[in-house]
Amino acid sequence: MQQEHYEVIARKWRPQSFDDLIGQEHITETLKNEIQSGRIAQAFLFRGIRGIGKTSAARILAKALNCRQSEAPTADPCNRCDACLSIKNGNAADVMEIDGASNRKIEHIRELRENIKFAPATLRYKVYIIDEVHMLTREAFNALLKTLEEPPKHVVFVLATTDDHKVPITISSRCQRFSFRRIGLHDMSLALHKIAESEGIQIDDQSLLYIAKRSEGSMRDAQSLLEQVISYCGTEVSPEKVSEILGVVSSESIQELTAAILADDPETILHVIHSLVRQGHDLEQFYKDILEYIRNLLVLKISPKAERLLDNATMGLEVMRRQSDSHSLQELRTIFKYLLHAEADIKRSASSRFSMEMALLQACRINSLESFDDVWQQVQRLGEQFSVFEHCLPQELSVCDETTVEPHFRTTIPSMSLEELAETACEIFEGHVLS
Repeated sequence: MQQEHYEVIARKWRPQSFDDLIGQEHITETLKNEIQSGRIAQAFLFRGIRGIGKTSAARILAKALNCRQSEAPTADPCNRCDACLSIKNGNAADVMEIDGASNRKIEHIRELRENIKFAPATLRYKVYIIDEVHMLTREAFNALLKTLEEPPKHVVFVLATTDDHKVPITISSRCQRFSFRRIGLHDMSLALHKIAESEGIQIDDQSLLYIAKRSEGSMRDAQSLLEQVISYCGTEVSPEKVSEILGVVSSESIQELTAAILADDPETILHVIHSLVRQGHDLEQFYKDILEYIRNLLVLKISPKAERLLDNATMGLEVMRRQSDSHSLQELRTIFKYLLHAEADIKRSASSRFSMEMALLQACRINSLESFDDVWQQVQRLGEQFSVFEHCLPQELSVCDETTVEPHFRTTIPSMSLEELAETACEIFEGHVLS
């Protein structure tokens, strides 16, 4: 018996209408209004990271322009007529998807320029979707300029890119530009829960959060990760199994290590890192998680009611509150600033584990140092004590000629007041005491 063809989640749940696009309402509403009012641009530039709906939006736009359920372009394509189905299946003769990475030369653009002269074969509009358009050569961009500025009335261009800085301004200025946003954790978790429920999968909020965070705002990445998790866990998904398959460090480990930093407990720091290394976790990703966690402690310290500003509000919020309340803002800020400064050294190091251990061990010693305010007061007191000597200098020294002093005794004293000197010393202390 022949096995039924399996369709992966990312393709099965690909958006088929503007309302299906997640987290891009600012774009979908604009496109729908343009179509309804008949003010359709000749070229669009969709920019943003991978997997957030750029190509899907281009296909939906093509369906909206060519849907046969209405006599004119419609903001709500039916997805049932032959035009919509052919575009969905990728075999519409008048909707051409071009890979900019493999069709990047000037010859390909010249061929495109020749083809757009002809009227559509079956549809209302010819739609050219050029994906990864920033990969085109300079000559290809130049060849596209005139066509993009004055295309035939029956042609619409949709350019998509993940790196819009590489698209010449002469190209982007001829397009309506739309910036696709990263999808938020909340919206992504809701979408993944809907998919899992339809697929008959039992999954909890913590597991969804792990998947959403690892996808870094990309819906396609999140769907691929969900499929991988389902293959490993089956129909019942638990946070422990998700953590194991994705290599996610548990929130307990993050909280334990952060508590060790705040409590000046170097032994626990070494123990946690050793445990993570044995389990095969990515230490650089773990370090980023630590930075994010301490950032969230700072957010709670500044505004105790700012849960909506936290990216991982379900990860032990009560524990985070206790840690935030038991330490000063200055203390948390100094630790975060030092760890952020050390991140670049860890990335450059040939032994990231050792560099990370030293950075975390030094960070936990910050609590044992005197506070910034105390040091500032000490510097001010020293300045007041040394100011007495200004009135005790011999008259001879004040009129001393530089030529009478031996060369090896000469020195340059900066023209700086005692207050300026104290402020400079405190700036050095605050920024580089552990460097």
